Amino acid sequence: MYLSAFTSPEFTSVALDSRLPGTWKLEAARAIALHASQDAQLCIAHGRVWLTFDRADASRTADHFLQAGEQLHVARGQRVVLESFGSDRHAPAYFSWCAVAAQVAPPVRAISPWQVSVVQPLADLRGAVGQGLVAAARVLLGLVLTGTWIATNFIAGRAVSTRAAGLFDAKTSPSCTP
Repeated sequence: MYLSAFTSPEFTSVALDSRLPGTWKLEAARAIALHASQDAQLCIAHGRVWLTFDRADASRTADHFLQAGEQLHVARGQRVVLESFGSDRHAPAYFSWCAVAAQVAPPVRAISPWQVSVVQPLADLRGAVGQGLVAAARVLLGLVLTGTWIATNFIAGRAVSTRAAGLFDAKTSPSCTP
């Protein structure tokens, strides 16, 4: 963005003013052209200005009157002309001109019919098959663990109880005979 003076040879530069830090002073009855090399925000700190866009488009008119506290967005590439325009013709205007950070939108990819009708269903099927294999492995592991538990608790337990029953059978034991 650059600043250029219009009307007066003594208006060689626009300087920051110490009375309103961070602002530029536009003397009464003076004009200045501002060209936005990137999106910018024009804020009026004191006084009143008449602002004209070089090219008005459908979204905004060419002329604007702004007073203290008001602001206006100036898009990249636009050129505006500011003139101090107050009820007191001898009052200067103070403004700030701040660059606005560009918002970066993520790139949008177009999705082809091939991706919608073939690629995505194949990816879904691959995920489903993977989940089916995991479920089948868990079922098989559960059957093996259940079989092991049955073998340990019933078959081995029955053998122990059969041997123990033979040892303590009252009819076969020689010490218990009359």
